[in-house]
Amino acid sequence: MRKLFATVLLLAVFTCTVRAQSTSVLGAWQLTNGNDTHYLFFQDGFCFHTVQQGNAFGMSQGGNYEVSNGKLNINVLYNSSDSTKVGSQMNLPFSLTNGQLSLRTEQGEV
Repeated sequence: MRKLFATVLLLAVFTCTVRAQSTSVLGAWQLTNGNDTHYLFFQDGFCFHTVQQGNAFGMSQGGNYEVSNGKLNINVLYNSSDSTKVGSQMNLPFSLTNGQLSLRTEQGEV
């Protein structure tokens, strides 16, 4: 599961189906990758990411976020699969195009 999560966040472009406003990351987003479904929720400066593997819980993480200079900056407050990620920051370049949210990782360690 950790490798899949790392692959999704570190190596892949995260393209989600929009269920929110087309000009903002606010709201709920979804990505299905094989048997895994990723859900992202953004509201009131807090984000939540959870993974469902088939009908089973995979993992979740979340924290405070802000958007700055085309990046989604997330301070990780919890991570159910890797406690060493707690307290770290993710800085993910993103774009919104035609109702699609795309997140990419930066070069380096997240």
